[in-house]
Amino acid sequence: MEQAVEVLLRVTSQWGLTVSAPKTKLMVVGEGLQEDDVTPISTDSGVIDVVSDFKYLGALVSSSGGIEGEIRERIGHSSRVFGMLRKGVFQDSSPYQPATALVQHFHSQCLALLTPLLNDQVEE
Repeated sequence: MEQAVEVLLRVTSQWGLTVSAPKTKLMVVGEGLQEDDVTPISTDSGVIDVVSDFKYLGALVSSSGGIEGEIRERIGHSSRVFGMLRKGVFQDSSPYQPATALVQHFHSQCLALLTPLLNDQVEE
């Protein structure tokens, strides 16, 4: 791993670029990893940490290649949003009551479709 980081640093410096060690993360993917494959790497600008998952363009990337964490995170976000909407929209005295039934039906249909997908991913 250290050789790969050294090559990265050398090539970026040839192009006049610098690598910010505090902003750079290293993720090792694969089976049969050695102990030294998952240790932080020291550079002139700091230490590059080794992580098992990270966010990239809003998606959770995992070293195992699974998407269970991403699915759980998205379901959690949608549940929080529906929880916030419940106070102002889903109450019986709300002027939005006719539309509420449609939104609740849509939410239940989404959960009905996502739950089996999540269960299939966990079983694999």
